[in-house]
Amino acid sequence: MDIVQAIHLSIIEHLGYGGVAFFTIAFVVLIGYCMILMARENAYWKTDHTLALGYIGDAKKRGIYRIRCRVNSAEYIGSTKANFMARWGQHIRDLNKGKHTSPGFQADWNQYGPHAFQFMIVEVMDDDHEIVSKERDMLAHRAAVLPPVLNYNVANSRVYPVPATPEQV
Repeated sequence: MDIVQAIHLSIIEHLGYGGVAFFTIAFVVLIGYCMILMARENAYWKTDHTLALGYIGDAKKRGIYRIRCRVNSAEYIGSTKANFMARWGQHIRDLNKGKHTSPGFQADWNQYGPHAFQFMIVEVMDDDHEIVSKERDMLAHRAAVLPPVLNYNVANSRVYPVPATPEQV
């Protein structure tokens, strides 16, 4: 007797045939619900050819994001004042047309293909000034510690280089 038969006989023994029917229906409903949740989670960020990571509730929010090449670990840091989903879609359109502002990002997209890239929400933010400030801080830090080959933002970001503060002048 296999494990499924043993469980089935145990349920019949304790609940009767009515309990088995109830248990079976409840189990099927639970499995169906889990499958729906998993499908929503996985399909939410799926584009025609790319899977991006994030939280379902954050797609329509704004803030800081990163796009990472899984092959060589190079990253693009960006911000959006619209929403994450719209901004990711714009990147995909630009990359597919061969017109992205980052030559390194475009070259890797062309070489490795869309499946090699992953979109990740870094931080959800509401204040426009805070979004730009945080992006500048992240870009400055990355430029200081990473070689340009791993940093798609170098020399093409709309907020890079970071303006000097009065203390630095």
